[in-house]
Amino acid sequence: MTTNSPSPLPGAGDRLLRMRDLEQLTALSRATIYRAMRAGDFPQSVRIGGSARWVLSDILDFIESRRGSRTWRPS
Repeated sequence: MTTNSPSPLPGAGDRLLRMRDLEQLTALSRATIYRAMRAGDFPQSVRIGGSARWVLSDILDFIESRRGSRTWRPS
């Protein structure tokens, strides 16, 4: 889901986010994030050792694609 368009945050493209960062950035709960991932409505995590991380550029693309939609709900 990454694009070649410049990120709004310098050097943000490859930065990896923890769940707590993801919850703050998206204002979604942990349960909602995992439910949306299972439904294919949210970017998948990458595994680093035993930890899940999300690529910031994928999350920013997700947020941008939902901008203006006040009623988004995971499937």
